[in-house]
Amino acid sequence: MKKVTFSAVAALMLAFAFTSCEKYDVSEPLELSSLRTVTIKGDMYAQLDKTNSNLEMAPADLKVTVAIPLSDYNPNNSSGGKHFVTTQTDENGKFSIQVPVVSSGINARISFESFTATVLEEIGLTEVSENTSHFELADKTISGLGSGNSQELIDLGSLEYMVTSTDPNAGSFTPSTSITYAGNLTYEIKLREGVNQPDTLIYAPIPEGTNLLVTIVSLNEFGDKEFQQTKTVTTTANGNYQIDVPLVQNGTASIEVSSTEILQFENEILDENYLYIYNLNIVDNLYFINYTNKDYQYSQDTFLQEVE
Repeated sequence: MKKVTFSAVAALMLAFAFTSCEKYDVSEPLELSSLRTVTIKGDMYAQLDKTNSNLEMAPADLKVTVAIPLSDYNPNNSSGGKHFVTTQTDENGKFSIQVPVVSSGINARISFESFTATVLEEIGLTEVSENTSHFELADKTISGLGSGNSQELIDLGSLEYMVTSTDPNAGSFTPSTSITYAGNLTYEIKLREGVNQPDTLIYAPIPEGTNLLVTIVSLNEFGDKEFQQTKTVTTTANGNYQIDVPLVQNGTASIEVSSTEILQFENEILDENYLYIYNLNIVDNLYFINYTNKDYQYSQDTFLQEVE
């Protein structure tokens, strides 16, 4: 009977000695409850009202996630897995989260849920517009969290979300009809001696597949709401192009078309060839009719080099 009792005590002492020399094994989530915790907190803001210089509180219920490699708790864990702790912001854009740590420290990566919101912006002195913008907040990393006798509270302070994209047509209108803006594009390709006249410039169609950058701003029939569109249009054979312009009856639109190309120019008189930069810049005001004969020429700009 005494021999059995001694063996049991020895086994308990051996188990205690083993566990006291190792990190906690958190392969089972329930064991995390026995670890010391460090609290991480912060206040999240975003510029939702550009009519003043203040930042507004980020929305409630945004998810905040802390990810910790399982190997930080147990170096023998080679699974590559992570332990996740999550919380959400309150109605004041604040969050607080408790993260289990060990004395050797852990590496905590904190990520924040993105969101989309309406942003107020002044136009002139009296008018205010509303745009829909997407906000994101960069991840934060805390290394060695909980190591030694480190503090039990980490305050990240004020964190500001940044705009990553904006919908310029939010709160405006979308035209249900369109007009055609089309024509032919040419450029100076050759200089040759004229016949019974001075030297003559020869024009050729811009190459097929040339990209045109198009910016359109359309106004409704009352002129108080606008629709913006930016797109790329490609020329077809013989330098032809066609642009569909969103526009409503009795409305107006402005269009800008730009393009820059490097093209070869031949001086037949000197028997030499050169490379030039050619530019196209079109600005036009449109009404609710089709424009099918809008022909333009690229202007010859910067000389680049002679072609052997």
